[in-house]
Amino acid sequence: MLDAVQAARPTALCTIYDPRYPDSQRRRLITIALALLNDVITREAFTRRLLLVDLRLLCYEDEDFANSIERSAQGGQKIAQAITAFLYARPEVHPKLSCSLENFSAGPPRLQDGLVRGHGSRSSTTVA
Repeated sequence: MLDAVQAARPTALCTIYDPRYPDSQRRRLITIALALLNDVITREAFTRRLLLVDLRLLCYEDEDFANSIERSAQGGQKIAQAITAFLYARPEVHPKLSCSLENFSAGPPRLQDGLVRGHGSRSSTTVA
């Protein structure tokens, strides 16, 4: 399925964010289980040289969640900004606001602190 999507459109992958269960043991068990799924997602992103938005690193504050598993407005805004940064970094989507995401010697581009950045690239694009 990922092959079909990647062939048709600019593609980024997102990990699954960790839940915020009040019970620390439940939170830890679910986080461990999700690590297996997130490992598959991360490996596919790197294998296919796709942008990876790690929601575990993006939505890490209690204020990012409305309840144990659903994002709050703050968490949703963080994710929307990450997606916007991806779209603005794609030359075929916004040519005037794009950066060069080609010829990555050290792997695929990555999102870090709201910045789309490629390993080994000299340019980057931020979206305010």
